[in-house]
Amino acid sequence: MGTLDVGETWLYTYTYTITAADITAGSVLNAVTASDPADPENPVEDEVEVFKPSYTEAKAADDDRFHKVGDTITYTLTVNPMVEGQNYTTSVIEGTATSVASGQTMGNVNNSATFTIAPAVEQPDLTISKVDTTGNIVVTITNTGGPLPASNVTVKVTVGGNGAEQTKNIALANGQSADFTVTKPGTGAGKIEVSLGGQVVKTKDITVP
Repeated sequence: MGTLDVGETWLYTYTYTITAADITAGSVLNAVTASDPADPENPVEDEVEVFKPSYTEAKAADDDRFHKVGDTITYTLTVNPMVEGQNYTTSVIEGTATSVASGQTMGNVNNSATFTIAPAVEQPDLTISKVDTTGNIVVTITNTGGPLPASNVTVKVTVGGNGAEQTKNIALANGQSADFTVTKPGTGAGKIEVSLGGQVVKTKDITVP
C-alpha cells in the first residue's frame, strides 16, 4: 500500500449488500479499524450504524397556491411500508388545520391515502374606523384581518326608518381602508350597517345632526 505520509489522506470505497438478516435486525453496523504496523496494539476504530426505516412518506398538493378564502387544498399522502403487513396510522397537520386517518391502517407496500385540508387562512375583518356626519355621511371601512379579495361591500345608514346605502366592489389588504359616501336619510338616532356579500358583518349606532 505504500507509506501514509503526514498530511496525506487515503480514501477507500466499498459496498455492502443487504441480507435477510439485516432486514430482521433493522440495521447494519459499519465498523472500520485502522492500525499502525509499528503500534498494532492501539488501532483506531470507527462505527456507523445505518437503520432501516419502518416506512417512508411523501406528500404532494394538487395546487401550489390558494387564491381566496374558503379554498381547499387536497394533499395526497403516499405511505410506503418497509415491512410487509405492518400497520400504520397517519396524520397530516397543515397550519392550524389537522386531518387524521382515524382507524386507517396502511400495511401494504405503495398503499396511499388522500386527505382534504382547508388551509389556515386568516379571515378579513371589516371595522368602522371613522364616521363624518357634517354633510353627506362618509363612513371609512378598514380591514384589520386577513386579505379581502374583490368583493361587494355595502354601507347602509338608517335614520328614523329611512335608509340610504352605497355599494362598492373592493379588495382590501390588512390595514387598508375605503370611504363610502351615503346621502343623509334624516336626523337623529341612526345606525350604520356594513355588509359583505349581502351579510351584515359590522354595525354602529350614530347620531346624525
